[in-house]
Amino acid sequence: MLGHAGLDLKFMLDQEFFPDLTQCIVKYENRIVKLLNKAIAEDNFDVIKNVPLEKGSAMEKLFGENVPLISSVAKLDRHLSEFCVELKYIVMETLYGQVVTSVSAIIESILKQFLLILRKGEIPPSKGLIVLANTQAVISWAIPRCAANLDRVFGRTVSDIHNLESRLEGFPGTLQEVLCQRWAQLLVFSTFDFGGEVYLSTGQVDESMGPSKGVVELVREFGRLDREIRSYKLERQAILGGTIDHMFYIMLDDKFWVVNGRSVNFSHKGVHQLVLDTHFFLKVCGPLVSKVANKAANKVCEKALRIFFASHPSNDLPMMGRQWYDSKVKDTLNQLGPNFKLSSTAAK
Repeated sequence: MLGHAGLDLKFMLDQEFFPDLTQCIVKYENRIVKLLNKAIAEDNFDVIKNVPLEKGSAMEKLFGENVPLISSVAKLDRHLSEFCVELKYIVMETLYGQVVTSVSAIIESILKQFLLILRKGEIPPSKGLIVLANTQAVISWAIPRCAANLDRVFGRTVSDIHNLESRLEGFPGTLQEVLCQRWAQLLVFSTFDFGGEVYLSTGQVDESMGPSKGVVELVREFGRLDREIRSYKLERQAILGGTIDHMFYIMLDDKFWVVNGRSVNFSHKGVHQLVLDTHFFLKVCGPLVSKVANKAANKVCEKALRIFFASHPSNDLPMMGRQWYDSKVKDTLNQLGPNFKLSSTAAK
Protein backbone atom coordinates (compact mmCIF):
# COMPACT_ATOMS: atom_id res chain seq x y z
CA MET A 1 0.00 0.00 0.00
CA LEU A 2 2.83 2.39 0.91
CA GLY A 3 4.58 1.37 -2.27
CA HIS A 4 1.55 2.35 -4.32
CA ALA A 5 1.65 5.71 -2.55
CA GLY A 6 5.26 6.20 -3.68
CA LEU A 7 6.80 5.35 -0.32
CA ASP A 8 9.50 2.66 0.03
CA LEU A 9 9.38 1.45 3.65
CA LYS A 10 12.64 -0.54 3.35
CA PHE A 11 14.44 2.52 1.99
CA MET A 12 13.03 4.67 4.79
CA LEU A 13 14.12 2.18 7.47
CA ASP A 14 17.58 1.94 5.92
CA GLN A 15 17.92 5.71 6.00
CA GLU A 16 16.67 5.85 9.58
CA PHE A 17 18.92 3.17 11.06
CA PHE A 18 21.91 3.18 8.70
CA PRO A 19 23.98 5.80 10.62
CA ASP A 20 23.47 3.99 13.94
CA LEU A 21 24.30 0.58 12.48
CA THR A 22 27.37 1.95 10.75
CA GLN A 23 28.61 3.44 14.01
CA CYS A 24 27.89 0.14 15.73
CA ILE A 25 30.15 -1.68 13.26
CA VAL A 26 32.90 0.95 13.59
CA LYS A 27 32.81 0.68 17.40
CA TYR A 28 32.95 -3.11 17.14
CA GLU A 29 35.98 -2.81 14.84
CA ASN A 30 37.76 -0.45 17.27
CA ARG A 31 37.06 -2.76 20.19
CA ILE A 32 38.48 -5.78 18.37
CA VAL A 33 41.59 -3.87 17.29
CA LYS A 34 42.23 -2.88 20.93
CA LEU A 35 41.72 -6.47 22.07
CA LEU A 36 44.13 -7.73 19.43
CA ASN A 37 46.75 -5.12 20.35
CA LYS A 38 46.51 -6.33 23.94
CA ALA A 39 46.71 -9.95 22.79
CA ILE A 40 49.87 -9.25 20.79
CA ALA A 41 51.47 -7.38 23.70
CA GLU A 42 50.84 -10.43 25.92
CA ASP A 43 51.75 -13.03 23.28
CA ASN A 44 54.92 -15.08 23.89
CA PHE A 45 54.83 -16.19 20.24
CA ASP A 46 54.69 -19.88 21.00
CA VAL A 47 52.46 -22.11 18.90
CA ILE A 48 49.41 -22.88 21.06
CA LYS A 49 47.28 -24.65 18.47
CA ASN A 50 47.74 -26.69 15.31
CA VAL A 51 44.69 -26.65 13.04
CA PRO A 52 44.51 -29.83 10.91
CA LEU A 53 43.98 -29.37 7.18
CA GLU A 54 42.21 -31.50 4.63
CA LYS A 55 44.58 -33.86 2.83
CA GLY A 56 45.31 -32.84 -0.74
CA SER A 57 43.96 -29.33 -0.25
CA ALA A 58 45.71 -26.21 -1.53
CA MET A 59 46.29 -25.12 2.07
CA GLU A 60 48.00 -28.41 2.90
CA LYS A 61 50.51 -27.73 0.12
CA LEU A 62 51.18 -24.33 1.67
CA PHE A 63 51.24 -25.22 5.39
CA GLY A 64 51.67 -28.99 5.57
CA GLU A 65 49.32 -31.09 7.71
CA ASN A 66 48.52 -28.27 10.17
CA VAL A 67 48.32 -24.50 10.44
CA PRO A 68 50.41 -23.46 13.49
CA LEU A 69 48.70 -20.65 15.40
CA ILE A 70 50.00 -18.35 18.10
CA SER A 71 47.62 -16.93 20.70
CA SER A 72 46.96 -13.58 19.00
CA VAL A 73 46.13 -15.14 15.62
CA ALA A 74 43.83 -17.69 17.25
CA LYS A 75 42.05 -14.75 18.90
CA LEU A 76 41.87 -12.89 15.57
CA ASP A 77 40.11 -15.87 14.00
CA ARG A 78 37.70 -16.13 16.93
CA HIS A 79 36.88 -12.41 16.89
CA LEU A 80 36.26 -12.43 13.14
CA SER A 81 33.97 -15.45 13.48
CA GLU A 82 32.03 -13.76 16.29
CA PHE A 83 31.82 -10.57 14.21
CA CYS A 84 30.19 -12.50 11.37
CA VAL A 85 27.70 -14.10 13.78
CA GLU A 86 26.71 -10.69 15.15
CA LEU A 87 26.38 -9.22 11.66
CA LYS A 88 23.70 -11.64 10.53
CA TYR A 89 21.22 -10.00 12.91
CA ILE A 90 21.67 -6.50 11.49
CA VAL A 91 23.02 -7.06 8.00
CA MET A 92 21.63 -5.14 5.04
CA GLU A 93 23.17 -4.49 1.64
CA THR A 94 23.81 -0.85 2.45
CA LEU A 95 26.21 -1.93 5.23
CA TYR A 96 28.39 -3.89 2.81
CA GLY A 97 30.98 -1.13 2.37
CA GLN A 98 31.42 -0.53 6.10
CA VAL A 99 31.65 -4.25 6.84
CA VAL A 100 34.40 -4.67 4.24
CA THR A 101 36.25 -1.61 5.56
CA SER A 102 36.06 -2.77 9.19
CA VAL A 103 37.05 -6.38 8.52
CA SER A 104 39.97 -5.22 6.38
CA ALA A 105 41.08 -2.80 9.11
CA ILE A 106 40.99 -5.53 11.77
CA ILE A 107 43.09 -7.90 9.67
CA GLU A 108 45.56 -5.26 8.56
CA SER A 109 46.01 -4.01 12.13
CA ILE A 110 47.45 -7.33 13.33
CA LEU A 111 49.72 -7.60 10.29
CA LYS A 112 51.09 -4.10 10.95
CA GLN A 113 51.79 -5.09 14.55
CA PHE A 114 53.75 -8.12 13.35
CA LEU A 115 55.82 -5.87 11.09
CA LEU A 116 56.61 -3.53 14.00
CA ILE A 117 57.63 -6.46 16.19
CA LEU A 118 60.13 -7.72 13.63
CA ARG A 119 61.48 -4.23 12.95
CA LYS A 120 62.21 -3.73 16.64
CA GLY A 121 64.20 -6.96 16.64
CA GLU A 122 63.33 -7.70 20.27
CA ILE A 123 62.38 -11.36 19.77
CA PRO A 124 64.83 -14.21 19.04
CA PRO A 125 65.13 -15.64 15.51
CA SER A 126 63.06 -18.74 16.27
CA LYS A 127 60.14 -16.57 17.43
CA GLY A 128 60.57 -14.41 14.34
CA LEU A 129 59.97 -17.49 12.20
CA ILE A 130 56.77 -18.23 14.12
CA VAL A 131 55.57 -14.66 13.50
CA LEU A 132 56.37 -15.07 9.80
CA ALA A 133 54.47 -18.37 9.65
CA ASN A 134 51.49 -16.77 11.40
CA THR A 135 51.53 -13.84 9.01
CA GLN A 136 51.02 -16.39 6.26
CA ALA A 137 48.30 -18.03 8.37
CA VAL A 138 46.41 -14.73 8.67
CA ILE A 139 46.52 -14.15 4.92
CA SER A 140 46.04 -17.65 3.54
CA TRP A 141 43.93 -19.25 6.29
CA ALA A 142 42.10 -16.66 8.41
CA ILE A 143 41.06 -14.39 5.52
CA PRO A 144 39.49 -17.20 3.42
CA ARG A 145 37.61 -18.43 6.52
CA CYS A 146 36.29 -14.94 7.22
CA ALA A 147 35.39 -14.43 3.54
CA ALA A 148 33.39 -17.68 3.51
CA ASN A 149 31.50 -16.60 6.65
CA LEU A 150 30.69 -13.21 5.13
CA ASP A 151 29.48 -14.90 1.92
CA ARG A 152 26.90 -16.72 4.03
CA VAL A 153 25.93 -13.55 5.89
CA PHE A 154 25.32 -11.53 2.71
CA GLY A 155 24.05 -14.43 0.64
CA ARG A 156 26.59 -13.70 -2.09
CA THR A 157 30.33 -13.60 -2.70
CA VAL A 158 31.99 -10.82 -0.72
CA SER A 159 34.66 -10.33 -3.36
CA ASP A 160 36.42 -7.48 -1.56
CA ILE A 161 37.44 -9.78 1.31
CA HIS A 162 38.31 -12.67 -1.01
CA ASN A 163 40.52 -10.24 -2.95
CA LEU A 164 42.17 -9.09 0.28
CA GLU A 165 44.13 -12.34 0.30
CA SER A 166 45.70 -11.64 -3.10
CA ARG A 167 46.20 -7.97 -2.23
CA LEU A 168 48.21 -8.93 0.85
CA GLU A 169 50.09 -11.88 -0.65
CA GLY A 170 53.30 -9.85 -0.89
CA PHE A 171 53.20 -8.84 2.80
CA PRO A 172 54.99 -11.96 4.13
CA GLY A 173 57.84 -11.11 1.77
CA THR A 174 58.12 -7.67 3.39
CA LEU A 175 58.32 -9.24 6.85
CA GLN A 176 60.77 -11.81 5.55
CA GLU A 177 63.10 -9.07 4.32
CA VAL A 178 62.94 -7.29 7.70
CA LEU A 179 63.65 -10.59 9.46
CA CYS A 180 66.70 -11.24 7.24
CA GLN A 181 68.09 -7.77 7.98
CA ARG A 182 67.65 -8.19 11.74
CA TRP A 183 69.16 -11.66 11.76
CA ALA A 184 72.12 -10.49 9.71
CA GLN A 185 72.90 -7.70 12.19
CA LEU A 186 72.61 -10.06 15.15
CA LEU A 187 74.74 -12.80 13.59
CA VAL A 188 77.46 -10.56 12.14
CA PHE A 189 78.09 -8.54 15.29
CA SER A 190 78.10 -11.64 17.50
CA THR A 191 80.47 -13.58 15.20
CA PHE A 192 82.86 -11.21 13.44
CA ASP A 193 84.29 -9.05 16.23
CA PHE A 194 87.13 -7.20 14.52
CA GLY A 195 88.20 -5.72 17.83
CA GLY A 196 88.42 -9.11 19.54
CA GLU A 197 91.30 -11.49 20.17
CA VAL A 198 90.36 -13.76 17.25
CA TYR A 199 91.42 -11.23 14.61
CA LEU A 200 94.15 -9.48 16.62
CA SER A 201 96.07 -12.56 17.79
CA THR A 202 99.82 -12.41 17.19
CA GLY A 203 100.23 -16.19 17.10
CA GLN A 204 101.59 -18.22 14.21
CA VAL A 205 99.73 -19.26 11.08
CA ASP A 206 100.24 -23.02 11.07
CA GLU A 207 98.59 -26.35 10.35
CA SER A 208 96.72 -26.32 13.67
CA MET A 209 94.56 -23.39 12.56
CA GLY A 210 90.91 -23.90 11.77
CA PRO A 211 87.71 -21.85 11.56
CA SER A 212 87.03 -19.86 14.73
CA LYS A 213 84.59 -21.18 17.32
CA GLY A 214 82.31 -18.25 16.55
CA VAL A 215 81.96 -19.18 12.89
CA VAL A 216 81.41 -22.86 13.67
CA GLU A 217 78.65 -21.82 16.08
CA LEU A 218 77.25 -19.48 13.41
CA VAL A 219 76.84 -22.43 11.05
CA ARG A 220 75.23 -24.50 13.82
CA GLU A 221 72.76 -21.64 14.35
CA PHE A 222 71.99 -21.67 10.62
CA GLY A 223 71.33 -25.39 10.93
CA ARG A 224 68.89 -24.86 13.79
CA LEU A 225 67.10 -22.10 11.87
CA ASP A 226 67.05 -24.30 8.77
CA ARG A 227 65.17 -27.04 10.59
CA GLU A 228 62.62 -24.57 11.96
CA ILE A 229 62.13 -22.95 8.56
CA ARG A 230 61.39 -26.36 7.07
CA SER A 231 58.99 -27.25 9.87
CA TYR A 232 56.90 -24.13 9.12
CA LYS A 233 57.07 -24.65 5.33
CA LEU A 234 58.73 -21.25 4.87
CA GLU A 235 60.98 -20.16 1.99
CA ARG A 236 64.35 -21.60 2.99
CA GLN A 237 66.42 -20.16 0.16
CA ALA A 238 64.87 -16.71 0.46
CA ILE A 239 65.27 -16.51 4.25
CA LEU A 240 68.70 -18.05 4.82
CA GLY A 241 70.08 -16.84 1.50
CA GLY A 242 68.71 -13.35 2.14
CA THR A 243 70.28 -13.33 5.60
CA ILE A 244 73.67 -14.24 4.13
CA ASP A 245 73.34 -11.44 1.57
CA HIS A 246 72.65 -8.89 4.30
CA MET A 247 75.49 -10.20 6.48
CA PHE A 248 78.07 -9.30 3.87
CA TYR A 249 76.34 -6.00 3.04
CA ILE A 250 76.80 -5.07 6.70
CA MET A 251 80.43 -6.21 6.70
CA LEU A 252 81.20 -4.01 3.68
CA ASP A 253 79.90 -0.90 5.43
CA ASP A 254 82.77 1.40 6.44
CA LYS A 255 81.30 1.70 9.96
CA PHE A 256 81.89 -2.02 10.51
CA TRP A 257 85.63 -1.48 10.14
CA VAL A 258 85.84 1.02 12.99
CA VAL A 259 86.12 -0.25 16.57
CA ASN A 260 86.03 2.14 19.54
CA GLY A 261 86.55 5.08 17.21
CA ARG A 262 89.63 3.59 15.54
CA SER A 263 90.08 1.77 12.24
CA VAL A 264 90.63 -1.97 12.63
CA ASN A 265 94.17 -3.29 12.36
CA PHE A 266 94.47 -7.02 11.69
CA SER A 267 97.42 -9.11 12.78
CA HIS A 268 99.08 -11.55 10.35
CA LYS A 269 97.24 -14.46 11.96
CA GLY A 270 94.07 -12.41 12.34
CA VAL A 271 93.70 -11.59 8.65
CA HIS A 272 94.24 -15.26 7.78
CA GLN A 273 91.61 -16.17 10.37
CA LEU A 274 89.06 -13.83 8.80
CA VAL A 275 89.67 -15.16 5.29
CA LEU A 276 89.49 -18.74 6.59
CA ASP A 277 86.28 -18.05 8.53
CA THR A 278 84.69 -16.49 5.45
CA HIS A 279 85.84 -19.32 3.18
CA PHE A 280 84.51 -21.93 5.61
CA PHE A 281 81.15 -20.21 6.02
CA LEU A 282 80.63 -19.93 2.25
CA LYS A 283 81.62 -23.56 1.72
CA VAL A 284 79.29 -24.92 4.40
CA CYS A 285 76.30 -22.83 3.30
CA GLY A 286 76.86 -23.94 -0.30
CA PRO A 287 73.83 -23.34 -2.57
CA LEU A 288 72.33 -20.86 -0.12
CA VAL A 289 75.06 -18.38 -1.05
CA SER A 290 74.02 -16.14 -3.93
CA LYS A 291 76.42 -14.73 -6.52
CA VAL A 292 75.90 -11.33 -4.91
CA ALA A 293 76.86 -12.65 -1.46
CA ASN A 294 79.86 -14.50 -2.85
CA LYS A 295 81.09 -11.34 -4.56
CA ALA A 296 80.54 -9.27 -1.39
CA ALA A 297 82.39 -11.87 0.70
CA ASN A 298 85.38 -11.68 -1.64
CA LYS A 299 85.36 -7.89 -1.24
CA VAL A 300 85.38 -8.30 2.56
CA CYS A 301 88.47 -10.51 2.36
CA GLU A 302 90.18 -8.18 -0.12
CA LYS A 303 89.50 -5.19 2.13
CA ALA A 304 90.93 -6.99 5.16
CA LEU A 305 94.08 -7.90 3.23
CA ARG A 306 94.52 -4.32 1.99
CA ILE A 307 94.20 -3.05 5.56
CA PHE A 308 96.79 -5.59 6.74
CA PHE A 309 99.34 -4.69 4.06
CA ALA A 310 98.78 -0.96 4.57
CA SER A 311 99.50 -1.29 8.30
CA HIS A 312 102.35 -3.81 7.83
CA PRO A 313 104.28 -2.46 4.80
CA SER A 314 107.43 -4.39 5.73
CA ASN A 315 105.71 -7.72 6.35
CA ASP A 316 107.96 -10.64 5.44
CA LEU A 317 105.76 -13.43 6.78
CA PRO A 318 104.31 -15.80 4.16
CA MET A 319 100.71 -15.28 3.04
CA MET A 320 98.71 -18.45 2.54
CA GLY A 321 96.94 -19.19 -0.74
CA ARG A 322 93.66 -20.82 -1.73
CA GLN A 323 95.04 -24.36 -1.45
CA TRP A 324 95.85 -23.84 2.22
CA TYR A 325 92.38 -22.43 2.97
CA ASP A 326 90.71 -25.29 1.09
CA SER A 327 92.68 -27.86 3.07
CA LYS A 328 91.76 -26.23 6.41
CA VAL A 329 88.07 -26.20 5.48
CA LYS A 330 88.22 -29.82 4.34
CA ASP A 331 89.97 -30.93 7.55
CA THR A 332 87.38 -29.15 9.69
CA LEU A 333 84.44 -30.64 7.78
CA ASN A 334 85.95 -34.12 8.13
CA GLN A 335 86.13 -33.57 11.89
CA LEU A 336 82.58 -32.22 12.14
CA GLY A 337 81.04 -34.97 9.99
CA PRO A 338 79.21 -35.18 6.64
CA ASN A 339 75.91 -33.78 7.94
CA PHE A 340 77.37 -30.44 8.99
CA LYS A 341 76.99 -28.77 5.59
CA LEU A 342 73.79 -26.93 4.70
CA SER A 343 72.71 -28.46 1.42
CA SER A 344 69.54 -30.23 0.32
CA THR A 345 68.93 -31.54 3.83
CA ALA A 346 68.86 -29.73 7.15
CA ALA A 347 72.13 -29.41 9.02
CA LYS A 348 72.54 -31.56 12.10
